[in-house]
Amino acid sequence: RKPRSKMLLPRAMSVAVAVHGLRCARIAAPRMSSANFEKEAWQQFAAFNAHEWRGRARSVRIDPILRRARADPVLDGKRYVTVVSAVAPAFEEEWSWEDWSEVSGGGGRDFSSDIDGSYSIDYNIHSLGPTTARFAAEASFAVSDEERVRVVACYDLSGRLCRVTALEERRGDSADGADRTACNLRSIAGDWRGDATVRRPGELAVAKHDVSFATDGRRLLRRLAVSDFEGRALGDSESCGIVGLAPDGVHFVAMDDGAALVLLADAGVFVLAPFSIDPDDAFFVEAGLFLDESPELQAQSGRLPISLRRGDDLQDPLVQASITAAARPRKHLARSIRLYRRGGALASVTTSYHQRLGASSAPR
Repeated sequence: RKPRSKMLLPRAMSVAVAVHGLRCARIAAPRMSSANFEKEAWQQFAAFNAHEWRGRARSVRIDPILRRARADPVLDGKRYVTVVSAVAPAFEEEWSWEDWSEVSGGGGRDFSSDIDGSYSIDYNIHSLGPTTARFAAEASFAVSDEERVRVVACYDLSGRLCRVTALEERRGDSADGADRTACNLRSIAGDWRGDATVRRPGELAVAKHDVSFATDGRRLLRRLAVSDFEGRALGDSESCGIVGLAPDGVHFVAMDDGAALVLLADAGVFVLAPFSIDPDDAFFVEAGLFLDESPELQAQSGRLPISLRRGDDLQDPLVQASITAAARPRKHLARSIRLYRRGGALASVTTSYHQRLGASSAPR
């Protein structure tokens, strides 16, 4: 069962959904069999995630009617410990928060894991502390060998986007994690070139993804171009939004395609998701994580997941030019997109890893 709030997709979002579907339908040349990939991915998921994690929540409430973001005193800043146990094909978490405890597990569905331990999942009913969502989509990014960041988009009983939460975690026995540079709409502006893996039942495919952001401080323009590895265009989408009201440390954009883009600056994560969802309409939920790799860390292994380093196409002259200046940090972007078809069934899960090539001008 899914939320029942009706949403008619504007043309821009319909195009975006179509582009995501196109990636599944037309991309060829899978890297390996889906069965082998999923087996390896599960093994890596268990090895990376089945530990005790200490974390802090960064959270914001969304008002889909007034189209603005509000402070979330219930979850924001709260610290917790979670213990993950994994026995194929399921995992369970036992949470201990500052003010309450809970055990969650089994409620998730359509679990998908990548070979670096990153994963995504959704829930028909999902609890974070004292809060409960009618539907939630989660993406977890392996930041380093000892750290992960989880991003959760929550919908209420009416099918409206109500909360976006980032869970910054490190292993219970690890040293302090590396600081992530706080970001804002201007700092993420630029062209992000990367590779994507598309998974749907029994099928695995790859493609090139180019994402760009441009802003003048009042508006945000986002473009996505998809091509195969021979450079043939497979589809593109574009949306523009107005920057809205938000608490400190949060950037909120009401996009013209019926979606909200929420950037949690200190955590370096964003969610792009519809203001409301309906099982009769196709939709997608996208989460992203921005990372800076300092010159001191570029020569070290283990600070970034292997999958992020795959984004460095050293044969590409644009990429070569962007990393020539050793004094500048490399900027990376990891994305996770869950595409749902009409009826609420999961159609595909896409993960992509990017490196920024340059800044973008303001939207025209």
